[in-house]
Amino acid sequence: MDRKFPRLVIRRDKLRNNFTQVITRCRTQGISVAGVVKGVNGLPEIARLYKECGARQLATSRLEQIAQCRAAGIDRAVAQRGHFGPVSAHPRTSHERAGGSSASGGLLPAE
Repeated sequence: MDRKFPRLVIRRDKLRNNFTQVITRCRTQGISVAGVVKGVNGLPEIARLYKECGARQLATSRLEQIAQCRAAGIDRAVAQRGHFGPVSAHPRTSHERAGGSSASGGLLPAE
C-alpha cells in the first residue's frame, strides 16, 4: 500500500451537514458561529465550507494558517486574538474581561 500515516479523511458532505445544523441552530438563538480551522491545519477548503454554511467568522491561533487562508483568497477571514490584525468588534465576555481566555481564539468577520 502506498499510504502515508497519519491520514485524515474528510467527508465534506458530512461536515457540510454538521456545520449547517450547528450554524442554523445557533442562529435561531441569536448566536453567531466562528468556525475554527486550527484543527484541520487551516485548510482553505474547510474555511470556505464554514463560510458557505453561514459561519460569520473564522478563527485560528496559528499565524501560518492565517497566511495560508489569505493566500488562498480568504482575505481577512482568519485572525489570532491579540496577536494579528484588528480584533472583531464583538464585545468580550465578562469571563474574558476578568482575564479568562476566549474559547474561540481570535476573530475577524468572514468576507
